[in-house]
Amino acid sequence: MEDTHKIVIGLVPENFDVAVGRCIGEGQSFGYIAVSGKKIGGGGAEPVLYGASYKSGDRVGVFADPIANEIVFYKNGEPQGVAFSKFMDSNVRSYQFAVSMVRSHMKVRVLADTVLPKASYPITAPKEIDISELPLSRFPGDILTKVFEKLPAADVNMMRLVKQDWNRVASSDYIWLPAAKNLGADPESLLSPSLTTYRMVVMRNMLRFSPTAHAPGLELSNDRATVTSSSLVTYWSAIRLDYPKMSSGVHYCEFHIDLFRHGPIGNTWKVVCGVVTDEFDYTLTKWVGVDEKSFGFIAANGKAVGPLCKNLGNAYADGYQENDRIGVLVDFEADQISFYKNGVNLGVAFDGFSKQVKLDNPNESNYYFACSLARWGMAMTVIPGAKCPDRDIPIC
Repeated sequence: MEDTHKIVIGLVPENFDVAVGRCIGEGQSFGYIAVSGKKIGGGGAEPVLYGASYKSGDRVGVFADPIANEIVFYKNGEPQGVAFSKFMDSNVRSYQFAVSMVRSHMKVRVLADTVLPKASYPITAPKEIDISELPLSRFPGDILTKVFEKLPAADVNMMRLVKQDWNRVASSDYIWLPAAKNLGADPESLLSPSLTTYRMVVMRNMLRFSPTAHAPGLELSNDRATVTSSSLVTYWSAIRLDYPKMSSGVHYCEFHIDLFRHGPIGNTWKVVCGVVTDEFDYTLTKWVGVDEKSFGFIAANGKAVGPLCKNLGNAYADGYQENDRIGVLVDFEADQISFYKNGVNLGVAFDGFSKQVKLDNPNESNYYFACSLARWGMAMTVIPGAKCPDRDIPIC
C-alpha cells in the first residue's frame, strides 16, 4: 500500500491474501482511498478519480449489490456514485467487507446496526425474492449449476416441492454430477440398480458427524465420517449426525466400530449407538439412552437403554465390538426403533418411542442418529451409502 493512501475501505474476495504488504484494490478486490477519494481495484493498476476524500471521524459505507453487479461507497451517509460495475467474478464464491491501513496507530471501527441511507442509491433487488417465481429459462445452465453447487444438498432436495421447474433442475444430473464425483472415483458404485441419479449419491453421502453437536474431547476426521475419543474423554462422550433431521418417515444409518478397547477401562458399556433428539445434552457424563431424550443399544451387554430403562437397560440382543457394523432403523410410521448387527435385523428395541420421550417442545423437535464412546482410544465411522438390509427405504 502506498503511504499516501493511509486507509482503503472496500470489498475483497474470500481467497484474498491478507499478508503484510497487501492492499485492498489489488487483484479482484475493490477499494475507496481515504486521502485522495479515488477508487482502486478490479484489475486496474492505478487509482482513478471517484469521490470525496475522508478522514478521522468520517463514516464510510460500502454497498455491494450482486443483482445489479455494482459497488457504491458512501461518505457520512452521502452516496459517491457507482464505483465499480460488473465486479463479480464467476470464480469467486463470496466477497467480504475489508479495510487496509498503513503504518501503526491507525484505527477503524465497524458500526453495528447500520442501515442504507434513505433516498440515496436505488436498490435494484426486491427486499424479498420468491424463488418459485424466478423464470428458470432466463438463467444459463452453467449459472444454475454454480448456484446449486453452493447450496446445501438438503435445501436443494426440498426445492423440488416448490415448483415443477425447480423439481426438474434439482433432480438433474448436471447439477449433482460434479458433487457426486467429488465423493469418490466411482460414485455409481454406491447405488443399487434401482437408484440411478447422482442426487441420490450425494444425499446418501450427507451422513456425517456434527462438528458442533458433541461432547468435548472427540476428534473428527477431515471428512467428518469418523469420530475418535481422545485422551480428554474421561467417562462418556456423545455425538450426533447433522443429517438427516428426522421427524417423520423411515430412516436408516449404519456405524462401523473401528477401535474397541477390550478389558477393564472403568466403564462396562464402552459404546452405545442409537438416536437422540434436539434437546439432548452433550456433556462428558451423558451417553445415548441416558434420559428421556435418547435411545441406545449398548455394545458390551447388548441391552437397549432409553427413557423407560432407568439407566439399567433392558435385555435385547447380543453385544458388539470391533469391526462389527451396527445399523439403526427409525420408523416413525410404526413408532419403532430397531437395530441391526452385521446386516442381521435384531428386532424392535423400542416400541412407541415417540410416546416415551419427554421434550420441552415436542412439536418442534427433530431426531438424529448418534453414538457414545467411553474413555479414550475408541473410534467409529458412519458408513456412507449404507442400505437397510431388509427394507427398501427411499432417499429422504
